[in-house]
Amino acid sequence: MLNKEANESVYWLELLKATDYLNKNEFENINNDAISILKLITSIIKTTKSQIISKQPILKTNNLQFIINRR
Repeated sequence: MLNKEANESVYWLELLKATDYLNKNEFENINNDAISILKLITSIIKTTKSQIISKQPILKTNNLQFIINRR
């Protein structure tokens, strides 16, 4: 959800620039910060998901391994 909100913020910044509400310098400064935040959020989400997946227990049945899905 946080990722979607950050993406939406970038969209609105682009819209503000397209309508000349923000000048080029204002847009670039704010947009660079927004993109950095979006990259940070994306990295946190990917890391968290991989940690959750790697910690799921494995059930061995008939020499097959099934990952128990806790959803």
